[in-house]
Amino acid sequence: MQTINILLSGSMSKNEYAFIFPLGVNQEKLRSLGLRINFISALSPKAFDCNILIVSSHFARKNDWWSDSNKHFMFEFFEDAKTRIDHLVWADMGDSTGATHFEVLRYVCKYLKGALLKDRKLYLNFHYGSRYFTDYYHRNYQIEDTDPGEPHLNFIPAEGELQKVQLSWNQAFINYSYLGFYYDRLKRKINFLPYAHITSFSSAENEKSSLLHCRISANYRRNTVAFQRKRIREKLRDRIPTNRINRRKFFAEMKHSRVVLSPFGWGEICYRDFEAIVAGAVLLKPDVNHMETWPDLYIENKTCIFFDWDLKNLEETVSNLASKNGELVEIAQEAQRVYGYYLFDGNGEQEFCERFCTLMSFEN
Repeated sequence: MQTINILLSGSMSKNEYAFIFPLGVNQEKLRSLGLRINFISALSPKAFDCNILIVSSHFARKNDWWSDSNKHFMFEFFEDAKTRIDHLVWADMGDSTGATHFEVLRYVCKYLKGALLKDRKLYLNFHYGSRYFTDYYHRNYQIEDTDPGEPHLNFIPAEGELQKVQLSWNQAFINYSYLGFYYDRLKRKINFLPYAHITSFSSAENEKSSLLHCRISANYRRNTVAFQRKRIREKLRDRIPTNRINRRKFFAEMKHSRVVLSPFGWGEICYRDFEAIVAGAVLLKPDVNHMETWPDLYIENKTCIFFDWDLKNLEETVSNLASKNGELVEIAQEAQRVYGYYLFDGNGEQEFCERFCTLMSFEN
């Protein structure tokens, strides 16, 4: 039996909760496969009572490990941990393919991330704003950020270290229903509550009173992040309302919309991507063919529809939606089929467990 300790922030961000959720749900199955999982939130001798220690990037953030005055403590901790355990693993809790923490690569055995650039060699290049898409808007539209971002997010690794970077899983597994949002917030504070899966989807075949839903905020402190959203709002302002509304109305509107537009936020993957599928809507998204993620719910014209980053085809794409009702229903159903396999099907759960076992395998 291998014991795996996962060092978490304690305050439990939503991304961190999404990372541990499938591990918590499948704890017994993983134990039957020889992996015992413990969730911890404090640095004590017990943290090293394991074979594998996974350190959450949000634990480092909460403890200000990336500051100039504390960074050496983090690296000293890594060096000490490597003398006490068999394998040290870093879990990047970000929801983008970028904003990486590659300075840790020389200390860890593996670096897990839920979304990666398909072309790993792109990580050998500097990306303005620490993200592939923010770099695109900077280069092509001369968008500047007043806050250049933390230096550690732009660290260029040695090419040989990139083999340690491995795809884990994205934020798909938590409960994206209206009530699930509130239950998950409670669960993150009260640990002994059971993990609550979403139990069903809204039917994609239901009559929809609205063709397109796009309630988005553009209030980001990074101009390169906000730019795409501002442009989308400008292009759609004469077609549909794009202002924010309260959560109850937001979910009701999504449920009655045939298509939900979900732009990039801090990352390519947004919670709205999963909320849209749960609501029985088609996900309309900036092209993510540069991205590798798992589970992969981003199959162009199969589980979602893409538009270009320059937005030149956005209005045409939106205009064409009205004539594609039957096709849209099929896309929404296929997205629910793929998503449902990982949420409701025992085979999907087994696939996750086998995936985690593979990630926790190390060459001698």
